[in-house]
Amino acid sequence: PIITNISGRTTICLSDLNLNYTATGINATSYNWTVQPGITINSGQGSPTINLLIISAAILNPISVSGSNACGSSNVTTLSISYG
Repeated sequence: PIITNISGRTTICLSDLNLNYTATGINATSYNWTVQPGITINSGQGSPTINLLIISAAILNPISVSGSNACGSSNVTTLSISYG
């Protein structure tokens, strides 16, 4: 599988709720998202779209995802986000 991009907002505020991020890829059947302290994944771990809650501005950078299928795993793709 290949993860080509993560789409979503790159500048966020502490009060932001329900932020969605989507991985685009080819042939991935499962997605492994990684977020930094200060961010909680509300829903979507394992799927191409996650919903995030920002709980602290201490460390926000970056969020990452890799994809997998029966043939193996993709490289990790990251998206830099910042508090602003």
